[in-house]
Amino acid sequence: MQDYISIDVQSKLGQADIYYCLSQAFSGFKWRSGDSDVMGLYVSGQSNEGANIQIWLSESPFEMAISFRGLPHDMVGRDKFKETIMEKFKAEVLPKLGQLVKLQES
Repeated sequence: MQDYISIDVQSKLGQADIYYCLSQAFSGFKWRSGDSDVMGLYVSGQSNEGANIQIWLSESPFEMAISFRGLPHDMVGRDKFKETIMEKFKAEVLPKLGQLVKLQES
């Protein structure tokens, strides 16, 4: 599995609903939401291990990124950790967010 996953999601949810959905599924992450001058509304979270999940809400479909670039390369169980995050995202979060438009690993 690659270290960066780009995801586009067609969703009718607002910022507060997306924040709730992500923070419930990934309660171990530190979450924040806001309004960036450049990217507009966003929700962003980071795990203690260094994984990041971001979603930008200013365009339709919403643009998301899940990044594992911050994980230590010598982390024990690194690949399993990445797989667990992605499986949880696909099973628990994505169905609540809306319709998947694109998922691309790089």
